[in-house]
Amino acid sequence: NLCQSNYVRDKGMGMGIHIPNIVSPITGEEVAAPSLGYVPPSTEENQRRFRGWWKVANQEHLLTFWFLGALLLVALCVLVNSTIGIQENIGTSLDFVKDWGEGLGERIAPWFEEFFFVAGFVMLLSTNIGIMDYVGRITGDSLKVTVLRNSEFWSESKLYVTVVWIMAIGGAILIWTGLQPIVLLVIASTGGFFVMAFYSTLLNFLNRRHLPEFAKLKGWRSPIMVLVALFYVLPSLYVAYLLVTQGPSAFGL
Repeated sequence: NLCQSNYVRDKGMGMGIHIPNIVSPITGEEVAAPSLGYVPPSTEENQRRFRGWWKVANQEHLLTFWFLGALLLVALCVLVNSTIGIQENIGTSLDFVKDWGEGLGERIAPWFEEFFFVAGFVMLLSTNIGIMDYVGRITGDSLKVTVLRNSEFWSESKLYVTVVWIMAIGGAILIWTGLQPIVLLVIASTGGFFVMAFYSTLLNFLNRRHLPEFAKLKGWRSPIMVLVALFYVLPSLYVAYLLVTQGPSAFGL
């Protein structure tokens, strides 16, 4: 959601036209000012607009995140189980993906096996490009409005490019080390859980502390955010426990 807000800002939509955005540090005109927003006054008109936006946001999340997300997950699970069933190597390696492609080729047509792997490559590549983009956007925005707020050199665009290249080079180095993909997935998932736990806690805190009364989380939503943070932090604590008790060997390192 934060990345989408930055994207809308960069396209100059709505109030985004008044806020410094990310541009190419080579061909674009950079603005070193931080992209700070403001808290709207608690007027009846603003409350009406917020309630309208909140209604649309809830409907959109219910449809895309819950309904479509659950539908796709169930469909993929059913497809895998009906094609190759439950195999011993699931959870220990990614060889089951190869078995899945071969199974689809046998059931549908030989050409579908190649199509499956090409489609998987395109999907994973686009996903990783998107991840690098939104991590660069969020990191650049966070640094510019905090520690580099007064810097005349570090614009948000330069921070964005720097973060993206650090991720690209760092990812290449990790691949060259020969680590198994399943190990990288475990590490990435654990880090993702920790980030989501921190994000949920921070979001709840900022919402309750700094937003106008009409925009604050009310009723069951705030306690749910606490439960969500606990849900995300537990796997991180478990992995930390494994590292302390078993060392890197717990992850095949």
